[in-house]
Amino acid sequence: MTIKSSGSSLAISEIAAEFGGSTPHSMSEYYAGGDNVPSSTGDIASSGSNAMSNFYGTSNRIIITLTISGDTANYNIFSNKGGTYSAGLSDVTLVNNATISSSSTGTAAVDTGSGWASGDTITIDNNSTIIGDGGNGGAGGGNSVGAAGGAAGHAVNLQFNTTIDNAGGTLSGGGGGGGGGSGTQTSSGKPSSPTITLHGGGGGGGGFGGGAGGAGGTPSSGNNGNAGAAGSVSAAGAGGAAITSGNPGGAGGAAGTAGTAGNQGGGAAGGAAGKAVNLNGNTVTFTNTGTRNGATS
Repeated sequence: MTIKSSGSSLAISEIAAEFGGSTPHSMSEYYAGGDNVPSSTGDIASSGSNAMSNFYGTSNRIIITLTISGDTANYNIFSNKGGTYSAGLSDVTLVNNATISSSSTGTAAVDTGSGWASGDTITIDNNSTIIGDGGNGGAGGGNSVGAAGGAAGHAVNLQFNTTIDNAGGTLSGGGGGGGGGSGTQTSSGKPSSPTITLHGGGGGGGGFGGGAGGAGGTPSSGNNGNAGAAGSVSAAGAGGAAITSGNPGGAGGAAGTAGTAGNQGGGAAGGAAGKAVNLNGNTVTFTNTGTRNGATS
């Protein structure tokens, strides 16, 4: 509990109640950066004269607030904790007022990072949007089946227990990539000597969050398939349309949902959805749930 900020003179017992120490207490126990007082705590001296008046309004906790005001990507809280951090004594809050996205499905838009000490606390105050990367669409098949869509990335990845206030915000896992359509063939002419035409399958659409569209199938001869459309931070991409008798690619998944399989659901699988929060065995406490697209698990 923070020491009073004004009023009557401080007693050393009040300082000891906040910062601990060994009896009988003396001011030499309470230098900033020593055994009992974190570095950079108010005006507390690190050596020499250490006046009791410097302890008004101080606390044995280090308060660190990290504010995001402009759009960014791949934000690691531990890497940005700053020089005032003191292991086991720090309360770190990320305040997001912009869009945080990810440039890769293997990297969450926000990661707590590792290296925290027991006693630290992490809070994410999300007032805007945190979006995982979308999975890429699978390529359409040429002379064969299409490729599966890629898995999407997560909005938040935990490596430490975290509290999230999402009252004014949205947490969205990326959408999985659509599966590629299968290549097909048609025949024409005389049954005894038919003309075979190959048709490439359509590429899968990119998932919500920025997944790339899959390439259209390219058979050894005949008609190439249409490519799937890329996803964005506002929408999933459509699958590549069918060519003649070819099969279409599946659409990319919406925020926090899996991609659609190719061949109108009967072909190559769509990619897995990204999570709103990936726990990794840690715990999350929501003070306000807000809008969440994707699992918390």
